[in-house]
Amino acid sequence: MSHLAPTLPVPVGVPAELTIVMVNYHAGTLLVDALGALAAAPPDCTWHAVVVDNSPGDGTAELVGARFPQVEVLSNPCNVGFARACNQVLRGCRSPYVLLLNPDTVVQPGALARLRATLAAHPRVAAVGPRLLYPDGRYQHSAFKQPGLAQAFFGFFELVPLDHPWNGRYPVPTSDAPRAVEHLLGACLLLRREALVDVGLLDEGFFIYFEETDWCARARRRGWELWQVPAAVVVHHSGGTTRAVAEAMSLEFHRSQARFYRKHYGLGGYLVLKALAVAGVGWRLARSVVATLRRRIPPALLAERLPVYWGIVRA
Repeated sequence: MSHLAPTLPVPVGVPAELTIVMVNYHAGTLLVDALGALAAAPPDCTWHAVVVDNSPGDGTAELVGARFPQVEVLSNPCNVGFARACNQVLRGCRSPYVLLLNPDTVVQPGALARLRATLAAHPRVAAVGPRLLYPDGRYQHSAFKQPGLAQAFFGFFELVPLDHPWNGRYPVPTSDAPRAVEHLLGACLLLRREALVDVGLLDEGFFIYFEETDWCARARRRGWELWQVPAAVVVHHSGGTTRAVAEAMSLEFHRSQARFYRKHYGLGGYLVLKALAVAGVGWRLARSVVATLRRRIPPALLAERLPVYWGIVRA
């Protein structure tokens, strides 16, 4: 594996044109691969990387320190959530560009240069995101309409495919031309520091999920634009660090969803979402019970889901 030292000339503490922020939560070898990809095809500007470790004791921080000694590692005593971990770096960052990058990504050669060039050329664009691909080469949606009640409805009842336009997805890009969108996925999100100063940091009330959605909504309200740049390609192992705790993450998703709707749509929007949640949880519970009776899922999984369903209703 390539070593970061030859391609990371800016020491920690010295201002760089680009700061890369990666939050680790039991990412392990995925994080090592992500850093290796950056070493193999580094940005075309001065840069440094910071890993915020939210999983102390699992050995990942020590692995990064041994393999990539010029990457700064900030270790938290516990999992403080994605937004708070990012803000630990964003709060003191002085780079004109800041990249939020998931540890389960593999940045392809030239992607960061294309993202940065787009921001440099368009001063009213607050943030840009790439074309995300699954490891098998399939397109992964990373540009969305701002969440509304239709998306919440289809999210609970799954009456249309996940990538359907009614579910807030933009069509798959047919060219490499950048396009304006309403919000971008935080797996790989290049931010303009000037916009960060204007819009503010991530809302730490979101433990995980919806923090970038909220930031994008606030940015657009301030008159900023958000663009997807399909010419910049990043491979994303979607859910690579949360798949082992899928039920717990489902609850966190719905807690953050409730916070987002209350914050951006007021009490009325939140109450409609609550009604959808009650109906949706009832539907999910019925399906889980039937699946258990038919032995499609083990009783232990049903028992694991029950407190999650209750938590969603209470969110």
